Amino acid sequence: MSANELDLIKRSAYFDQAWYVSLYPDVAASGLDPAQHYLQYGGFLGRAPGPDFDSAWYAATYPDVRAAGLNPLVHFLRHGRSEGRLPRANPAADLEDKLWMGFSQSAVGELARISADESAPRDWRSYAYWALARWYASRQEWRRSAAALRARRALRPAFPGHLGPILLESDCLRRLGQAAAAQALLKRALHTRARSPDLLLALANTCDGSEEAERLRLDWINRVYRTAGLAPLRKRQPNKPLAIDNVWASRRWRLAGFFGPKVSVIVPAYNAAATLATALSSVLEQSWRNLEVLVVNDASKDGTAELIADFARRDRRVVALRHDENRGAYAARNTGLQQATGKYITTHDSDDWSHPQKLELQVQALEARSDIVGVLTSWARVEPSLHFGRWRAESGLVHRNLSSFMFRRDAIERVGAWDGVRAGADAEFYRRLERVFGATALSDIQPTIPLAFGRLSEGSLTHRQDTHLRTQFFGTRREYDEAAAWWHSHSRPAELYIPPQASERRFPAPDRLLDQRPVWRQVDTTVVADFGEGSGELYDFVESLVERQQTVALLHWPDFDRTPLTFVADAYRGLAAKSSLAILAPDDELETNVLLIKEAHLLRYRLDRVPSIRYQRLLVDVVGKPATAVASSLIRGNLFACFGSQGEWCESFADERLLSEVSV
Repeated sequence: MSANELDLIKRSAYFDQAWYVSLYPDVAASGLDPAQHYLQYGGFLGRAPGPDFDSAWYAATYPDVRAAGLNPLVHFLRHGRSEGRLPRANPAADLEDKLWMGFSQSAVGELARISADESAPRDWRSYAYWALARWYASRQEWRRSAAALRARRALRPAFPGHLGPILLESDCLRRLGQAAAAQALLKRALHTRARSPDLLLALANTCDGSEEAERLRLDWINRVYRTAGLAPLRKRQPNKPLAIDNVWASRRWRLAGFFGPKVSVIVPAYNAAATLATALSSVLEQSWRNLEVLVVNDASKDGTAELIADFARRDRRVVALRHDENRGAYAARNTGLQQATGKYITTHDSDDWSHPQKLELQVQALEARSDIVGVLTSWARVEPSLHFGRWRAESGLVHRNLSSFMFRRDAIERVGAWDGVRAGADAEFYRRLERVFGATALSDIQPTIPLAFGRLSEGSLTHRQDTHLRTQFFGTRREYDEAAAWWHSHSRPAELYIPPQASERRFPAPDRLLDQRPVWRQVDTTVVADFGEGSGELYDFVESLVERQQTVALLHWPDFDRTPLTFVADAYRGLAAKSSLAILAPDDELETNVLLIKEAHLLRYRLDRVPSIRYQRLLVDVVGKPATAVASSLIRGNLFACFGSQGEWCESFADERLLSEVSV
């Protein structure tokens, strides 16, 4: 306990001395100053310092607070608030999870209701406005997003407390033609966060329309690099507009690594003729010179092959590799991995740009510490015009770049290669290394500085509907991440190995990630229910279907009324790993003999997307959960909207009868 911490609590609006003393009578009996009592004892006992802060909830929700041995309110005031952590349970935050996890139609309405309810707590209303604002922005509804953010700003204190709302509001204003208002908003924030790279990049976004504005934009960007002691940027061709394809760093860095360890850089390329030159130039002009650049042409149909050949002729560090048929970026990486000879290995996407000192910084970190296996850097997403943004507003513009991960070559002896799916395998590979080597074996360097620019492109896998980054919350990527997490947690480290040319999968993955052209899956029975924890009878029913030699698919439909929403329970993941049971993603396509809605009451709330399902019979089980007239109408309407029929309602079928019905 320190005098500074005591003063921090006393000055905080979250500490209400009279309230604290009246709620906990032993405080007065202790003879201690109430603030001192809370700091020394109350916070660790889970006691609330006032009506607007819940110590027990805060410590339980953010386990690192308890691990650090800090008083919950002290942590919140010093760190948590600026990180976007909440002071107590907030139904608006729970609704935001549901908003992104497939229930947008229901969640948007509930969030709007909370935000407009003047009798609701201010932190609930403030967070509801933030949740609505970034939802609208993700749909490019800039005017609605800006209006929600203005309303949030009028509430004090505003939540969340990080920079995200300011960054998003400035972006909305810029897109609405109000660049001056965006600048004013950002410059006010800069008074208290003068070195924030996120604010500096956002200010760069507001400079457009003239040569002088372009010069100012570059100056704002370069403040980020100069602050970090890195080479500033310039235009490669002065007479052309500032863009990701026309930017390079001023040559004020020393060349390094001529005789240092070799780095193998794997660059998958598919129909990348328009962007590959920028990517390869940024790699070949790195300050670290001892490179092997393995460019894998994944059966491109444009001028990619000729471009690779041209670079290979001009620089002997470039190694040209090719696939006869398109197999995806991770399969291409694995082809490069098998040819890599460097001590360190990293990857580079064919449409990105890297700062010339990125690889040098990564090598230095690995050379300095033999106990770490790999290092990550950060990046910022940019439009081709070099305007910074993210598809979903977060706390900042700069974030981790999993595709820049550099690791020791000998690590592949224990973990193998990337999973050969179409999308999402960067995170799986990183988490696999983390599970095998431990979290402390992986390190971040320069986490607030964008050492790469990731091109925002409508044609990339990250922007396709079935593999868009939003599917990490609800969709293909989410299902893949959950299946991978189950494999990681239920396998010994020695079992977490994927060979470069794996003939069998180590864990199930959504069909969309396995085949470029989805094939309609054929199953006997498809069951729709909430397959979260606590559904023992439901598990027995599914297991019985599998034991009857049925091919079974499960469509997880979480109960909207439960908070938090459930994920598919481990028991079903385990069953899927050892049988023909399939767990569906919303973009799957399948044909089934019987589509069984096992828990009809769930369909009072409609999911945003469901698989395309062709069925011979649609059965709706309502046993034990009779529906009211209103609920029945909602269920029937959603059945028709999602599956094209209201089905046969089974109001008196026990599970045994259902088993016989679906086994016919």
